Amino acid sequence: MSQSPYSDPDPVYSKRDSAVLAREQSTHLFLCVLISDLTSRYGPVIRQAKVIGVLDAAFDVLIPEFGIEKRVHVDQMPIDVWFFVFCPTPIAHDPCCR
Repeated sequence: MSQSPYSDPDPVYSKRDSAVLAREQSTHLFLCVLISDLTSRYGPVIRQAKVIGVLDAAFDVLIPEFGIEKRVHVDQMPIDVWFFVFCPTPIAHDPCCR
């Protein structure tokens, strides 16, 4: 008999993947609770971050204070217009490419 395409051939990998996903979701949930608590106590939470990757509709940021890396999707931000300018080599007189 052939196996179902939906069954996992190696349950060890499935458990490991599930554990990694659970850890990531737990970290995300803790971050949400922390930011909610900080916001209710002190107002908006504003921290320094570094952009570590850029895509056409998103960018990855590293927030050292929290020790997290997150992807920010531009199309989900509350802005009216956005665009992506790709500059393979920065041009000294072009402010978009600095």
